Amino acid sequence: MRTLLTLFAFIILFNVNAQEKNVQEQKHLFTPEQIAELQTKKMELNFDLNAQQRKDLYQLNLQYAQKRQQNREEMKARRAENKSLTSDELYQKQLQRLDNQKKHQAEMKQILGEKQYLSWKENYQNKRMNFQDMNRNKKFAENRCGNYCRIKN
Repeated sequence: MRTLLTLFAFIILFNVNAQEKNVQEQKHLFTPEQIAELQTKKMELNFDLNAQQRKDLYQLNLQYAQKRQQNREEMKARRAENKSLTSDELYQKQLQRLDNQKKHQAEMKQILGEKQYLSWKENYQNKRMNFQDMNRNKKFAENRCGNYCRIKN
């Protein structure tokens, strides 16, 4: 009975892990244009955009989707070569990411109205917090029985 329960638990864990990988692979199936269109439609529903705002946001979303795709391809190439970033490169990349976030916020403030911008910023911050919490929980779950237990003992 005990072996049957262990086998059942193993099968469930294997299926959940396989589903997570499948969802991650599906995210990269869309083209930057499709991603920009989907993001714009979601924003249109959430913020009641007019035609000009929709057009401007589509162009902005397309620009950022193309940048993300380019960054993803660079990371794949770096992984294929088994190269990692030096501390200076990592520092520069983080500075660039923060500058891009400031630029993105300024562009959104210019495109959206004041009320829409405040709503967007609140949603943006909530998504970031949820993402950070999700990553913390994932790391805790990985370390709960793995590295953390070995280090503590």
